[in-house]
Amino acid sequence: MPVIVKLTPNITDVRLAARAAQAGGADAVSLINTLNSITSVKLDTFSPEPAVDGKGSHGGYAGPAVKPIGLNMVAEIARDPETAELPLSGIGGISTWRDAAEYIALGCGTVQVCTAAMVYGFRIVQEMIGGLQLWMEDKGYSSLSDFQGRAARHVTDWQYLNLNYVAKAKITSSCSSSAAAATRPARTRPTRRSPSGTNAPSRSSTRSVSPATSAS
Repeated sequence: MPVIVKLTPNITDVRLAARAAQAGGADAVSLINTLNSITSVKLDTFSPEPAVDGKGSHGGYAGPAVKPIGLNMVAEIARDPETAELPLSGIGGISTWRDAAEYIALGCGTVQVCTAAMVYGFRIVQEMIGGLQLWMEDKGYSSLSDFQGRAARHVTDWQYLNLNYVAKAKITSSCSSSAAAATRPARTRPTRRSPSGTNAPSRSSTRSVSPATSAS
């Protein structure tokens, strides 16, 4: 049976844990596990919630919010020369086919789902499979290996980015005019008082306006 070591995110450098697992004979690693967290503090008793006899402890934070952390740690292991060939299983905030595809694109051969299955039921897995298949067909991919790890090669440390690269919005006069027209409040047509007391349309108005009710 293969041995897959699950790595914690509660660590300074996840690459060290991955290297140790590989050196110890692990067949693969999965990541990430949950993040240590305290949800809140009850200010009447000054105990973390949920409290047990006046005391509290940390819990495991999971779900969509941890996905960016999981993606980053997967990328760190995938682009580390010492662990570049180590099989990866992605975990953390996966609830759609796109989430799964992003983990695979960074190097994962498999992904795991927990929170989404608890919230939406196990049918979410079939929906993810279906969505992934449609996307792969649209892109011309016949297997996961066709795009597995392709994003990892584009990940680098910030100091190696082109700091002279400029990315900013371009606003043209036609775009600004359209935006202004879309946000401009509608004008109210002026009316004039008729001899009978009704608010009749003004002669300056160019379109038909229904008379209002008689003033009391």
